[in-house]
Amino acid sequence: MAVLKMMRVPAIVVELVGLTYRFIYVLLETTRRVYVAQDARLGYTGVRTSYRSLGMLVSSLIVRTLRYARELEVSLESRGYTGELNVLQIPYQVSWKNIIAIMTIDGILIAVAVLI
Repeated sequence: MAVLKMMRVPAIVVELVGLTYRFIYVLLETTRRVYVAQDARLGYTGVRTSYRSLGMLVSSLIVRTLRYARELEVSLESRGYTGELNVLQIPYQVSWKNIIAIMTIDGILIAVAVLI
């Protein structure tokens, strides 16, 4: 996120990207848990039960997503959210040595991928 701030991306966009990035993994884990629970209860044995189970999974995910979003909103308000997330930032300095090393490794990986 510090890189986006260095590129002068608006703060609201940086915050939305950060929250969305974190939220995706929470949703994936929730989806996995519900799917495993349904599968353990024979929720995907046939076409008909699969559609029904998938519908219940999606509706459960929507409800949990809205609940999680509300909890996030309440927790931000309780911490004095004023429109900008204040977090400690590790100082990030761009060095040409790092850029060249990254580009070299990327080049090697691309070459290996092309050769394979």
